[in-house]
Parts: sequence; C-alpha cells; structure tokens
Amino acid sequence: MRIIKTQQDITTLQLANLFPTLLPDIQIHFNQLQDEIGVECDCLFVLDRYGYIVILEAGDNLYDLECLGLHREDCGLLGSMPE
Repeated sequence: MRIIKTQQDITTLQLANLFPTLLPDIQIHFNQLQDEIGVECDCLFVLDRYGYIVILEAGDNLYDLECLGLHREDCGLLGSMPE
C-alpha cells in the first residue's frame, strides 16, 4: 500500500519508477485537488486533512485497512460504499 499525501510522495514514486502508467493520472488528480481546495499560503500542500490518495498493491489485506478507516468488523474495503 502506498499513501500519497504530498507532491513529494508522488515524486518519490516517480523516481523509484513505480506505477509509471498510473502516476500521471494521480498527478492530475492531485493538482486538481490542490486547485479546488485553494490553499492560499505558500506552505506545503498536504492531503492529510482532506483525505489522501491510496494505491493498493498485491498482498494488501482488503478486509483490514484500519489505517485508512476501513475496519475489519465492517469488511474493510469490501464493506465500504464508493464515493
């Protein structure tokens, strides 16, 4: 599982050459979120407060993603409703 909260997270994945076909779309989405949320200061834009971007990988337990707020007792990702 990869969690993206900042531009640096995307850059790190790019430098590691991970998810080369997925990252351009994630970059566009990240930029749109930054524009829509409209951070007015020159500080670092962090998605922490707004909900972050997650890339699930093979081997991730879809029933237990508690770190994302998807609890085992609710069947994790499989028990959630898409937005």
